[in-house]
Amino acid sequence: MFSNRVIGSQLTLHKLNVFCVVADLGSISRAADKLGIAQPAVTSHMKSIQEKLGVDLLTKQGRNIVLTDNGKLAYKWARDLIVRTREFERELSEGPTALRGRVVVGASLTVGGYTLPHVFASFRRENPGISIQVQVDTAVDCVAALKAGVSDVAVTGLDPGQNVDGLEVSKLWDEELVLVAAQGSTLVGDAAGIDEIANLPFVTNELGSSKNGVIESVLRPFGIVHRSVALEIGHPEGIKSAVLADCGLAFLFASSIQKELQSGSLRRVRTPNLDLSIPMYLLKRREKNLSPVQDKVRSFLEAKLKRSDLNAASAADARL
Repeated sequence: MFSNRVIGSQLTLHKLNVFCVVADLGSISRAADKLGIAQPAVTSHMKSIQEKLGVDLLTKQGRNIVLTDNGKLAYKWARDLIVRTREFERELSEGPTALRGRVVVGASLTVGGYTLPHVFASFRRENPGISIQVQVDTAVDCVAALKAGVSDVAVTGLDPGQNVDGLEVSKLWDEELVLVAAQGSTLVGDAAGIDEIANLPFVTNELGSSKNGVIESVLRPFGIVHRSVALEIGHPEGIKSAVLADCGLAFLFASSIQKELQSGSLRRVRTPNLDLSIPMYLLKRREKNLSPVQDKVRSFLEAKLKRSDLNAASAADARL
């Protein structure tokens, strides 16, 4: 076990966070890049922590750095301390009443860019004292932020097989996936069957990205394993721009293309026998007791995003 020198002023939250990042990434250099600090500073922090605890926490395994048995104990303690400190700081910001404070909400790219702005505009009109920060990221990073205490709740899809241990997961709605083309495109007609889709030129998220992986997992059960990719772009707005330029077709979430379908700049391509949708979830850390303000935001999101009439309206808009 740790020596009697465990507790000391040198064991700052900053150093413990650096240690956790090194453990997560398995590399001093990658941790330095992620944290935006010099590599020698990371090395110095690791040396300082191990000296204060009186045990080795890290060891080399090939090119990677891994935790020792004592390191695993220290990591669990440090990670829990960091998570609870972050959450406590946000709870303190609420002040003396339950009507003021700041809540951090993680969101996947489409949800954060197209769904939540309208939802939170309504929330702010009813709760002007509550500040909302939406952190937009991949589904994987949304989950990681929840587990690290960076965000309080998250609204996102999930990658196939994604580890959600320690999280409460509640389904909100099914987000429809729509095949679209430029209005005047001759690449495809009004409809595309399964065999035709495999040969059409597509604009997609980067191959190997989590978003592209989710879409591929939805298409795979219908026998669509490979698509011809003309262009890879990492943002739905970029994908839409490329489709408008008739570079190819794209599968996009219905919520991200409502304006373009209504204006007629994009057209929906029917996909007979393909019922494509991706579930969206509300997540929180299981051990986290939400403060009154945080729970108010969670309840609002659940009420607004689970409403069947909202989902029906979104689906109807996507078909215009």
